[in-house]
Amino acid sequence: MSMRQKPKAPPARDPGLRLAAEAKLSLSRGTALKPQQKTPVEIIHDLQVHQLELEIQNEELNRAHAALEESRDRYLDLYDFSPLGYFTITHDGRILEANLTGAALLGVPRAQLLQHPMWRFVAFGDRDRWRLHVAATLRSAASSSGLGEVQSCELQLQPKNGATLHVRLDSIRLEPMGVAGPIIRTAMSDITKRREIEALLRDREEQLRVGLEVQVRVRTDELQQLNAKLRQEIEIRKQAEQELSDSELRYRTVADFTYDWEYWVNPEGVLLYCSPACERITGYSAAELAVSKEKFAQLIHPEDQAKWRQHVCDDLADPRPRSILFRIHRKDGELRWIEHFCQPIAGSQGEFLGVRASNRDVTDRKQAEMDLHLLREALARVARVSTAGQLAASLAHELNQPLTAIYCNADTAERLLARVPPEIEEALAALADITLASERAGRVIQRLRALFTKTIDERSALQLNDVIRETLELLHSEFVLQSVAVQVHLEPALPQILGNRIELQQVVLNLMVNAMEAMSECEPGQRHLEITTACAGSGEVRAAVRDSGAGIRAEEISRLFEPFFTTKAGGMGMGLVISQYIIEAHDGSLRAANNPDQGATFQITLPIHHVEHL
Repeated sequence: MSMRQKPKAPPARDPGLRLAAEAKLSLSRGTALKPQQKTPVEIIHDLQVHQLELEIQNEELNRAHAALEESRDRYLDLYDFSPLGYFTITHDGRILEANLTGAALLGVPRAQLLQHPMWRFVAFGDRDRWRLHVAATLRSAASSSGLGEVQSCELQLQPKNGATLHVRLDSIRLEPMGVAGPIIRTAMSDITKRREIEALLRDREEQLRVGLEVQVRVRTDELQQLNAKLRQEIEIRKQAEQELSDSELRYRTVADFTYDWEYWVNPEGVLLYCSPACERITGYSAAELAVSKEKFAQLIHPEDQAKWRQHVCDDLADPRPRSILFRIHRKDGELRWIEHFCQPIAGSQGEFLGVRASNRDVTDRKQAEMDLHLLREALARVARVSTAGQLAASLAHELNQPLTAIYCNADTAERLLARVPPEIEEALAALADITLASERAGRVIQRLRALFTKTIDERSALQLNDVIRETLELLHSEFVLQSVAVQVHLEPALPQILGNRIELQQVVLNLMVNAMEAMSECEPGQRHLEITTACAGSGEVRAAVRDSGAGIRAEEISRLFEPFFTTKAGGMGMGLVISQYIIEAHDGSLRAANNPDQGATFQITLPIHHVEHL
């Protein structure tokens, strides 16, 4: 690695060396010669002094040489084992020197690389780029020190082991003394992994773009925001990938500029590190949070304090990452949602070093989830109103029966009371019938109002059998009008579930109406609807709606729960989608299958509600 230099002139004799040599010689003889006219003895004395001078200089040179050797070995190790490959190349492209990393990248022992043309290791398609890079480096303007400007390029190598590498070259021209013509010093870094990650990221972006194009407009806006956020995270990760080979300072810089709020506390809970993002998320600087161990807990919303205290992260028996979602109050009082991830950190000997945590502000995501929930509720209400519209004739018939009974009984009571003497007992019986008929009409109206009223997201323990019975009563006239024979087999000892009565009734109503529509082309005597409930085992209850229609086509059964997919001429294609959403929101499932003989069955599975005893 050293450059040849012109030999320097011998240094002038040091008077100190002369005195040291005189002293050393006098000690060896015991006497010193007085400065008189030089005799042969004096001349010999001078020669001996000069010899000792040379010996002292030689000892100093040996010490300096040993120090230089040690320094050279130290820097040679740094040179050889650097993560970058270093090469010295002649102006015509031959390799003069290479470190061990460079030889490993090229797949050739270092001794065999010398005088070997570098272009032979360059992939065929990039050889022109290599030649242009060498030419640009040689043309770069040299300064007074003989150094040119750094020239960079990226290309593919084809090492001897056959594996293609992507590398980055940073080259500079040198004009060392004692060497004919300029030389090129090149630093080579392996960027193959980075190229693979970039290709993978490009594929991911393309997939997201295609997915966005097929979504509805409301969903598109949300996915565009997520895609922008993903690109931002990808950019941060690419920057982090480029910084992997840098020093501890660079690692700290990457941590400081991360989007999330990162921190590390020691086993005593003292804050060791806190990224600057904490101020963006909480309004407090890292210094303000480090004042006390309780400062962070004071930011948490009072309703989430108990949840935070239960979140234990210092148990090394389970070192997996853990997460929790809670709310905080910023310094300015604003409420924010935080998604918190943490993991215990253990040393090489298993000792507990503290907890590493990452906090992400997910307020926008939570707001989007709430907006989506409200939108789905509104859509479910529209579906209920639409279903009620389809049942207008049967509902009118259901109301007409008690109203007719009220009219007839009122007329009868009036005539009984007009007789002489009046027949009081018969009139009272007619009035009692009026009361029963009005109660029946009131129940029908009450169920209709429930369908049209906006639901409140409140759940309570209820019987699925009761929900089915209420729906059957509501559809009684529709069954009669469409000549549908209904068989009901409800498990008497069915356990309770936790749910929203109106939402579950909407699902059952939708499945029964769909079943009647599926049997509309059957002969009146062939329209059979069977409703069953049972315990499904493993803590679940099951309800099934079975019809005797034509069944579901094989090519349609996999698309039944897709938005806007419908087999009905005037359908919206949202009834089953909303029903599935409601059941899944109750931690259950909704499935469909063709019957072995005829028709299809839709099956609801819901978890049993377990009452906690204090």
